[in-house]
Amino acid sequence: EMLNLDINENTKSINSLIINKILGIKKDIKEIDEFKKAGILPKTIRIESNGKIKESMSFPTFKFKEIVDEIWEESKLYNIVTNSQFLFIIFKKYEGAEEYRLEKIQFWSMNDDDIEECRIVYEKTKEIIKNGVVITKEGNKNKNNLPSQKENNVMHVRPHAQDRDDSYELPKGGYLTKQCFWLNREYIMNVIKK
Repeated sequence: EMLNLDINENTKSINSLIINKILGIKKDIKEIDEFKKAGILPKTIRIESNGKIKESMSFPTFKFKEIVDEIWEESKLYNIVTNSQFLFIIFKKYEGAEEYRLEKIQFWSMNDDDIEECRIVYEKTKEIIKNGVVITKEGNKNKNNLPSQKENNVMHVRPHAQDRDDSYELPKGGYLTKQCFWLNREYIMNVIKK
């Protein structure tokens, strides 16, 4: 109401629309030339009323046939975690409230130890894809053997697709739902607390 925005509260991009209005910009904050030139990567984070983050933070999807031929130092993931300064735009839901409130904005860069943890996940992912991803059926869901949140404190791999048909071809044939690297939600919460 304060910003005179006429939007549905259930719109997925509501936080982005609010930030754009505050900044007085019409395009997505990620597309601002000054941010791109400075290596600033804006990420919206929502903290629930219980003080926890519901979702991990995603990066762009990767193509399986490309990642097997990349080396860490030339990968897109390496470029993001080493050359980006993250701009966390943090919204928080307070006890009894229905909406999220803009809590704070915080800059952050990943330290060398955590970059090394990302490299470990990257190399393991690459090795699994080279050797063949193992897919198992658990109930009505398909699971794979790519690195999970339980295996690393910083990062994991999981799907990032519209639906199960949104997929990339695997090097050994067949297709797998698009995947991407994710920063673990507990890791992000610890970063915010520090």
